[in-house]
Amino acid sequence: MRPAGRVTRPLKVLHVNTEPTWRGGEQQVLYLLDGLRARGVASVLAAQPGGPMAERAKKHGHEVVELRMRGEVDPVAVWKLHRLLRRGGFTVVHAH
Repeated sequence: MRPAGRVTRPLKVLHVNTEPTWRGGEQQVLYLLDGLRARGVASVLAAQPGGPMAERAKKHGHEVVELRMRGEVDPVAVWKLHRLLRRGGFTVVHAH
């Protein structure tokens, strides 16, 4: 129950996965995307262009933003993520 007078908005999650390969963590992200969608939570995945994470998420019908990320700290990718966050109306950012 939410407090009286408090305005809330629906969750919209940006998931960020920098991994260029497919491993257990990427499978967990896909499970999470599927599970959140089943519960009515909007999600967008930012992943490496043409990588297995992006391709499998698209096959599952998820919205994917393909974004080249060269490791954990990439100034160009950070700038692009910043623009995406400002325009996307996200309530949560989940970095995987």
